[in-house]
Amino acid sequence: MFLASAIFCMPVRAHVDLDAKNIILGTVRFVSISVPEGWRVFPLRMVEVETSKESGGITWATNGHITVGVISDDGGEVLLKVSASEPVIRRGFDPWRWVEKMTRKSEDHGVMRVNGHDCGYVLRRVREGLFKRGLLWEVILCFFCDVTGRKLEIKILGRNKDEVLFLKDLLQELSCH
Repeated sequence: MFLASAIFCMPVRAHVDLDAKNIILGTVRFVSISVPEGWRVFPLRMVEVETSKESGGITWATNGHITVGVISDDGGEVLLKVSASEPVIRRGFDPWRWVEKMTRKSEDHGVMRVNGHDCGYVLRRVREGLFKRGLLWEVILCFFCDVTGRKLEIKILGRNKDEVLFLKDLLQELSCH
């Protein structure tokens, strides 16, 4: 069983490692992010890690997922879901093709750079909740990290569009290898 962990924010731009910890396998990292002063990052739900790979002295999750909550200093709440997978076909990831598939009902989409990788993103409105009555903003980021050999898909969900877009911009500086 894996337990989620996130280092709580410290002043200025805090470095936060999104890790899963296991007594047998040790610590497995999904990504590392930076958040502004006053923000808190905390684990939600169970973390799942099926496979991992060591690179640069760090064990990275290559198949699995983690969900964390992010609360801004003014009380804004955002959900961050990170999924890692090893692609079956290693031809390379084409972010433009991924964006083309995902643009249905999207409000904004494109390709940006994340830690040296081309990353596709899509912004859209989604319904959440038991009866699908809650309307949230969702940004999905997707890119392939050639250093660790994994595809990362990151979903950002929140009620406030500006907070979701701000977190999307912060994730350009994440560390995936």
